[in-house]
Amino acid sequence: MKLKTALFACLLISASLSAQAESTKDSGDKAIFDKNASGKTAADMPATVAAQAKVTPEKREAIKKLMSVTRLPQVADKMYDMLLEQGQKSFTISLTRSIQEDTRYTEEQKRDLLANVLGSSERMFTRYRELLPKSVNLPDVLESVSTQVYDKYFTAAELNDISAFYQTPAGKKALDVLPQVMQESAQMTGEIITPKVREVVGMVLQEEKGRIEALEKAPAAKTNEPVKTETKK
Repeated sequence: MKLKTALFACLLISASLSAQAESTKDSGDKAIFDKNASGKTAADMPATVAAQAKVTPEKREAIKKLMSVTRLPQVADKMYDMLLEQGQKSFTISLTRSIQEDTRYTEEQKRDLLANVLGSSERMFTRYRELLPKSVNLPDVLESVSTQVYDKYFTAAELNDISAFYQTPAGKKALDVLPQVMQESAQMTGEIITPKVREVVGMVLQEEKGRIEALEKAPAAKTNEPVKTETKK
């Protein structure tokens, strides 16, 4: 029981972490790693180098200034930590509910299962936080992605105007509170739509269950039908 529980926990947590990675992997470069961690540098990625080589020195300087003014690496770190923490909380709540509602286990088994799974969850999320920074150089990723995306959508003059705004009192406040605004907005949105999501999921599951049951009954019904023979005229 304990071995199965541990394996079950590992699979669930791994799926949870993988889902988070999948949700963000398409936002920019997929494989810019710390040289010390993987041995790869920008020179190993021709597409990335080629994209950045097209950026003019003036615009590159404007992009770097904007990244500095907006404290992008620090903000990204903070937002990532918040998302990971929120993901762990959501995982814990969902898992607890699933175990509590499972009628296959006794109350004692539910307590043991929950304790084992949550213990594994805490260890794996902690280890994930420790290992990821050693494998991914976030500042390099952000610089590469920002250079390509900002170059695509903004002129150097526009980038300088944006930097100027973020140096005003209103701009500085926006930078300070934006992570909390996004976190609270996501949490409130989840609280509003989650009941409806569960309702729709339940409806879809019932429809699919009915469809499968109908398909299972169909062959039996055909078997019981009398065989029709055609009469030649």
